[in-house]
Amino acid sequence: MSNFDFDLSALLKETALEEAREALEEDTYDVECPYCNKEFEAHQGKNICPHCKKIVELNLEINL
Repeated sequence: MSNFDFDLSALLKETALEEAREALEEDTYDVECPYCNKEFEAHQGKNICPHCKKIVELNLEINL
């Protein structure tokens, strides 16, 4: 018989944190364009401002 030594609580916590991180990365956010100062909805990564057509990059620093 094998004896598995693992921390179920730590595994569940890590899984929950990863799911939360993925959800935050897939969501959209209301941001203000640094060029024209108008708000628009952006996702993580490169976005094009619908008002001035400039590229705006949204970088999320998620520390859970």
